[in-house]
Amino acid sequence: MTAQLVSKTGPCRGMTFTLRPGTMRIGRGAGADIAIPTEELSREHARLVFENGRYYIEDLKSTNGTFVNSMEIRREPLAHLDVITFGKLTDFIFVVRDTTAAAAAVRAITSVSLVPEKGGEPILLATPMTVVGRVAPAEIVIEQSAVSKKHAQLEVTPDAVRVSDLGSANGTFVNGRKVTTSTLVDGDVVGFAGVHRYTVKIERGAAGASQPPPAPRPGPERGAAPELPAEPELPRTRIGPLPKGALDAIQGKRPAGEPDLPKTILGRKPAGIDEPELPRTMMGPRPKGIEGPEPELPRTMIGPRPAVPPPAPPPPAAPPAPAAASPAAPLAPAPDAESIPPTVAIDALRDSGIKEPPPRSAPAAPRRAVLDPVLGGRPAIELKPGESTVGRTPDRDIVIDDHRISRLHATFRVDEYVVLLTDEGSANGTFVNDEKIKWRELKEGDIVRFGAVIYKLIFSHT
Repeated sequence: MTAQLVSKTGPCRGMTFTLRPGTMRIGRGAGADIAIPTEELSREHARLVFENGRYYIEDLKSTNGTFVNSMEIRREPLAHLDVITFGKLTDFIFVVRDTTAAAAAVRAITSVSLVPEKGGEPILLATPMTVVGRVAPAEIVIEQSAVSKKHAQLEVTPDAVRVSDLGSANGTFVNGRKVTTSTLVDGDVVGFAGVHRYTVKIERGAAGASQPPPAPRPGPERGAAPELPAEPELPRTRIGPLPKGALDAIQGKRPAGEPDLPKTILGRKPAGIDEPELPRTMMGPRPKGIEGPEPELPRTMIGPRPAVPPPAPPPPAAPPAPAAASPAAPLAPAPDAESIPPTVAIDALRDSGIKEPPPRSAPAAPRRAVLDPVLGGRPAIELKPGESTVGRTPDRDIVIDDHRISRLHATFRVDEYVVLLTDEGSANGTFVNDEKIKWRELKEGDIVRFGAVIYKLIFSHT
């Protein structure tokens, strides 16, 4: 058996390295067994180890990481046609070739089946392509809400078996790790949405050996796993919309069936209550010297004091009328509103004790913005000023350890007045008040959901 690393794309396109048994170091430095001249690799980036007839790759705490089939690894067994990536762009294909035709015949895959972990009839993969999903036309139907309509695909070739996720909501797993695509070996455990797991059984023989006819598949589910799942099934409310009325209950609103309060509390005066109206003179004393009906005060009474030209000198006083001219002289008619000097209205307003409204100021900023967990079991999260990333990996500012959370799920941007939430293209979405969003400015009391993890935004002034 010979093994090689072959590059067909990227900065090392056309390079091929033949592997030998034992341990081989991979890096940028000249002293490496496999020297790859690109800045993406550390001087000692990774190593290949041959153990028990199989190659393993181990990352040596490199700066840019080592990936197998797009998944970052620490130590991983390799299978034929696995794609190894150093950093972001340096790709190599792991290729295994047998040196004799007899060995090649022995390596040929003759039968592949999936054995349910909790028992049941094995499912024989009788076609080169087999689709797993919740409904037909999938060949393997698993009628569980966590499984997507087209969840994953199994590909069988004479020398390899591969599983590929088809963009499912809850993921495809190999040996407990979520994968996009992976080459399977005999004994691997593949899981769909975390609720059904199967052990992969691969039989090999001569390339031309006849295969037994495929066993008939049971019932309408075509070999689906038994109803008892390997892990407890998550409730639909964790991965779908919140139940009707749940959002109102979280936000402290009255249930839908509770009667509304009477409109008389916030509306007009209830019928049957004889409440006297307050006289208009309640806003200040009536200016002196005005008789008759009370005129409407000019608008200047509630604004800044207008510039008033100095008053003209008063005319000379008329001589008093003789006492016998009239026993009761009539009162002078009341002047209209425009004849009232502005200073009189302003002085009357000042005398009434009403002050001018203070100048408007900017709203007070909350001291702390806090994400309070709704379902419990998780600590509260204080949002720090500036930018904070949300994801499931340890390098995020806010780490939520849940397989339905993307590596980089969302971003908070916080200043003294605004809390802005942006979804970063997550697999299971970011929701505000049960509405899927791309970005949203948050207000106090908003319900924020990442996948199936729910928080309530509160502002603390303590």
